[in-house]
Amino acid sequence: MANAILEGIAVPVTTIQAPADLLNGTQEAELFRRVTDVVVEAEALPAIRSKVYVVVDHIPRSGDGFDGCVLDAETVESMLATAAAADKAPCSARQAYRAM
Repeated sequence: MANAILEGIAVPVTTIQAPADLLNGTQEAELFRRVTDVVVEAEALPAIRSKVYVVVDHIPRSGDGFDGCVLDAETVESMLATAAAADKAPCSARQAYRAM
């Protein structure tokens, strides 16, 4: 988390890099909400919520890989669905999702 100066007020800035086709609008909105919640909790200042700035850099796909596999939206969704069906995500599926 970095601090940026916006109109003389220090605000927490969080940048997330994600493949351009991974998140739909609803998922991105949920990501913004959850990241904001984490920042507010980490700072232990509820009043900072309106100052939290979250940026998602949409990165074009160009041969992303993890754990020896090509990562695309279908592969990640399949990994997570498999983990959800087993009622617990294996470490590699969680890491792949978080790394994206």
